[in-house]
Amino acid sequence: MARKITKDDLAAATRAGPFCAIYFLADGKTIAKTGQNTRLAEANTMRFIRENTNIPVPEVYDAYTDDETGHVCIVMEKVEGQTLHEAWPSYNDADKETVVQQLRGYFNELRRLKSPIISCTDGSPCDDQYFDDDIGGYGPYTTEESFNQGLVRAWTKGREDDALIRFLCKTLLHNMQGHEFVMTHNDFAPRNFLVRASQVVAILDWELSGYFPEYWEFAKAIWRPDWDSPWMKDDLVERVLDPYYQQASVILNTSYTIWNHPEITQTYLKAVERSREAFDAQGLEDVELFYSQLQATILKFRIGASETWNENEAGMRIGCLRDRVQVLVARTSRHKAPRPEVLDPANRESCTVIASINAMGDSLLMWLVFAHYPTTNWTGIDIGTGEKQSGKSLEQWFGCDKHLRLPDRGMSRVERPPVDRPEEEKIYRLLVVDGFTGHTNLAFAEYCIKFDIIIAILPPHSTHLMRPLDVGVFQPLKAAYQKTLRKSFAEGNLSFSRVGFLTAFQQVYEADFTKS
Repeated sequence: MARKITKDDLAAATRAGPFCAIYFLADGKTIAKTGQNTRLAEANTMRFIRENTNIPVPEVYDAYTDDETGHVCIVMEKVEGQTLHEAWPSYNDADKETVVQQLRGYFNELRRLKSPIISCTDGSPCDDQYFDDDIGGYGPYTTEESFNQGLVRAWTKGREDDALIRFLCKTLLHNMQGHEFVMTHNDFAPRNFLVRASQVVAILDWELSGYFPEYWEFAKAIWRPDWDSPWMKDDLVERVLDPYYQQASVILNTSYTIWNHPEITQTYLKAVERSREAFDAQGLEDVELFYSQLQATILKFRIGASETWNENEAGMRIGCLRDRVQVLVARTSRHKAPRPEVLDPANRESCTVIASINAMGDSLLMWLVFAHYPTTNWTGIDIGTGEKQSGKSLEQWFGCDKHLRLPDRGMSRVERPPVDRPEEEKIYRLLVVDGFTGHTNLAFAEYCIKFDIIIAILPPHSTHLMRPLDVGVFQPLKAAYQKTLRKSFAEGNLSFSRVGFLTAFQQVYEADFTKS
């Protein structure tokens, strides 16, 4: 049945998230998926799967391109149930095996659908995070060799002269051959499986699906999952999908090594900036929605300025200027002949600075996290008290040795708020964070709920403009640090270690962390 969605329908709908393309319509039976990244190919795939398999897929009522916005809108059935991610921890072994066998049957049925080319079901290019966004970067690909070349183009873009990357790509081209092209969901994750009791009632989110090499489903399923989740600990992926260990290791090791290789740091930063540019160029509708919802939350829970906090961390390279300086060259002498000494700024230790501030201008003491355990090279540092710390242990250095020695003062997990208050007297706090993976995991969310802390997650790629610590604190902090570092280099000190960093940090901290 054809059904068009109006602005009024969307205004009355419940959005799955501030930047999510999913809208739950007011009738309680219908979902609309619409946004700049929504494609008609997803609707075509869902219809194709319903017609050619027994896999439970929501019925698509309509799919069209809106004349006013230019966005594709998919109108589909809302299936009742909970995600397998939510249900899995509550299952006993028998329930888990029941779900595994259902999913295994569905994915085997899916893989029986084959194609001579790598594409969506309608022949259009597949969408996938691995590929380049240039024209033709997503295919379609008529051979596995051209598919592999597409991966190589995306991974080597702008760094074709890197010998290590070229070698890794050769291993990919050599090993990844002779695979069939089978129908692939391409986003295997329990959040996309709906269940009622131990019955799988729907498989969702087909936007990345298409015909891919037969190993692709398995390789993508183990690409950045939550390895600590109960379903990963129970080997759900390997129990449902036929494992392709060799192919997965080639894909994952190649991509991880390339993306984490020091010589391509600049390319990674460019990708981040591109995302930020996309955020800067989009309209204000989503941002206004975020702040209107935030304002409603603040009013509802009576949150004041002193209860509004922002936490964030920033990385600082000890002894590195942020200009385009690759090496520092000094003249030394050896056997009375001038000899250049080259110092590589890349060979420097990093320090992670963790800070928290509130809207009143108050701040908690900073955490400085180093890669290595402090040793004797920390001795002799003046930490602002005028007292040298020579010969002291780590606990004595930080002044916490007596505290830690007391039997009831050690580190312990707090399970409940220290003061019980009735609901009308509770003091709620707002914690503004970004949505980076690990900042908002389940354990963190449970802790915040327990202690009446409301989490506000900033819109993606917006933190360079909207996060208080980024804009108002860390940028001036880094600028002050750079000034200190330049002064040290100008005085002829080509070495700037942890000792120099900590000696200067108190001065930098006092210059930046002020209420004014």
